Amino acid sequence: MKVLVLGGCGIQGRTALHDLASDDQVTEVICADYAVLTRCQE
Repeated sequence: MKVLVLGGCGIQGRTALHDLASDDQVTEVICADYAVLTRCQE
């Protein structure tokens, strides 16, 4: 299963990413967060 996590850089998102990465059924995790895009453009 492939998963897209929106807003994954916050505390709850990071916990969700950790849980997903530990799941054997998940083959790919993509994380997108507006805060990261904003920091990259500065």
